[in-house]
Amino acid sequence: MSKLKFFPMRAVKESFDLLPAGLLYCWEGGLIKLANSKMEDICKALTGESLKNGKEFWQMLYYGENEYVQGGNDPIAVLPDKKTYSFKKNRINFDGSVLYEIIAVDISSEYELNRLIRRRQEHARYVNARLKALERTVELVAAEKEALKAKIKIHDSLGHSLLMTKRHLFNPNETEIEDIIDEWKKNIAFLKHEEEHIHEDPYFFSGEQALALGVELVVRGEFPKDDRLSDVINDAITVHVTNVFRHAQGDKAILSITENEKGYTIVFTNNGKLPKIEIEESGGLKNLRTEVENIGGAMSIKCTPEFELVLQLPKESKYEL
Repeated sequence: MSKLKFFPMRAVKESFDLLPAGLLYCWEGGLIKLANSKMEDICKALTGESLKNGKEFWQMLYYGENEYVQGGNDPIAVLPDKKTYSFKKNRINFDGSVLYEIIAVDISSEYELNRLIRRRQEHARYVNARLKALERTVELVAAEKEALKAKIKIHDSLGHSLLMTKRHLFNPNETEIEDIIDEWKKNIAFLKHEEEHIHEDPYFFSGEQALALGVELVVRGEFPKDDRLSDVINDAITVHVTNVFRHAQGDKAILSITENEKGYTIVFTNNGKLPKIEIEESGGLKNLRTEVENIGGAMSIKCTPEFELVLQLPKESKYEL
């Protein structure tokens, strides 16, 4: 008969403690049957205390009741030393009783790589959106160039008609009156049926820039017709849409415009993430405030219960440049 070898419990525990993964076995009520030193170290790093109850430890992980833990069915904990662990709970039948196994696996490298990939994807998304905006800018510039060519052509044609008319007035025999009339008819017909170019709207470009960034621009009310105000409003739209895209990560920018006797009130809101801290005016917002105040307007920002950028713009008749 072969001799059975029995290993002392101490040797089993020492081998258990050498495992790179954290292991914990507990009964249904949470009473710990066995836990290795790795799981003890993880618990102390998370809570500052030793393992006392397996059920309570898992509930803390599952519900994310700790600043270092991302809860869920497969919780993840990023320890203060930046070591990252993924946890898994298994149900085991042991001698007719229920035993729970909790495993903690070091995923520090994978987690950091995934975080790096997400950052790069976000940067790629931003660059791609900027490239789309640049593409639309090129298209708009090309459209403006074609419109300018058309205007030059009309100008030259009208100039030619005026020259023919002038010559006929000074020397009626030099030009035929029928030719002059035909020339004027062509110009009048061209001017009469010329379609208005939508890209000549002062706010068209801002809307196209927003769409290129993947942000829908929703306008409630009528834009002011004053060209002096349109420059400020366009800059405000650009600043707001950029912040919606970069910080709120939203896809909708909303402008609510109301008019009264003194001027216009424009309220900018959006969907997406709410600001976690008070917004410090710098860069675009700081420059926008300067623009608004230079024309006699006022600007205010509030973050709760939602972000609002409010512009009070005066009518041209009330303020001089």
